[in-house]
Amino acid sequence: MGRMQVLRTSFSGIWKGVKSKFRTQKPAEVVTENAIFTKPKELSHDLPKDEFIKTTIKPPGEITETDKINFRQYLLSKKVDLKITQEEIKTLFAYEGEEFRNKSFEFLCKKLNIPEYYKPALISNSSVNTPMSYDFILNAIQINPNFAEQLSDKALFLSGLRHEFQHYLQNIAMFRHETKGEELISIYSRIASKNVHKNIDHHARNCSIAQIVQIFDEQGTKDIMYMKELLKNNKIEEYQAYLYKTEEDMYKHFNSTYTDLRKTIIDKMGVIKKDSVEGKRAEKMINDTASDCNYWTEDGNIKLVYYITDIREVEALTAQDMMSLRINAAINGDSKYCYIQKMKETQENMQKQADLNPELKELMNNDKPIKAEDFKKMLTYLYD
Repeated sequence: MGRMQVLRTSFSGIWKGVKSKFRTQKPAEVVTENAIFTKPKELSHDLPKDEFIKTTIKPPGEITETDKINFRQYLLSKKVDLKITQEEIKTLFAYEGEEFRNKSFEFLCKKLNIPEYYKPALISNSSVNTPMSYDFILNAIQINPNFAEQLSDKALFLSGLRHEFQHYLQNIAMFRHETKGEELISIYSRIASKNVHKNIDHHARNCSIAQIVQIFDEQGTKDIMYMKELLKNNKIEEYQAYLYKTEEDMYKHFNSTYTDLRKTIIDKMGVIKKDSVEGKRAEKMINDTASDCNYWTEDGNIKLVYYITDIREVEALTAQDMMSLRINAAINGDSKYCYIQKMKETQENMQKQADLNPELKELMNNDKPIKAEDFKKMLTYLYD
């Protein structure tokens, strides 16, 4: 992904994600039963793609990489916009507290046509380090109740929830990829089994027997007790061997589980062809997942460049931003807003911030004019 990809993401979404970390841990498109995303009607035209491009000889002036990115970002915003009405927002916002959260969750499930056979759970988890996140292993959107201030803001909660649902939809899209979906099974199984490795090691070393009994089932308790005994007797090599064997056993378990899951999803929704627009986007997401980018620095902050150039986050932040725009328009009693103007303001704000952030400054300085043939390629985005 190009480094100027950063400009595809709304400034408000970026800094909301970076500063308050209202984002997912891992884990697109808006899923229906048979397809992902349809071309917006308002962007349709009569000419076939080849003829349309051929009749457009040159751009109407100098076009830069930023302009190209803005053009595609605008189309992406149309795809993820749920067009929620003022009346729907008013109805939702009449609820309070836990009821508002549950109603918002069910509302988005309905708007996004979430299938019942793989509907995510909405759970409370105080151990996650963000107000909200999507966990692909649990297939759950997790809410950390310790972030009470962020969660009490209805507009922030609903737009953040929309962000996490986009990660869920990305998960579905990646599993549906014609060829790379198989690779995703292995990637997820390895991530999940390594998490089990870390979890078991932590509990064996740090938790009391009373705590272990409360956390694990009977077999899990026996395993941890055995590992504690190995540590007690200083049998470190045996301990490590047992730990890695457990990881491999869990890898096989997760691999089987994700294989069955992918089959169910494909049986219900079909595959996404690898050469399609949706297929190429899903492949990029799988590649980003495989690269296992580490967003977090040792001091708990986000590495900006990694976060805002990841296709998964670009898309989820755009979905979040469109929801925020809809909410603000509804609250202000104005059904009209200009996303193009918002992108312009985004770049102006980012330019100001660039003087304070070396990473952002480098990204902003990579803008350059594009050639006429690249402009023609840009027009194909209308057919995505």
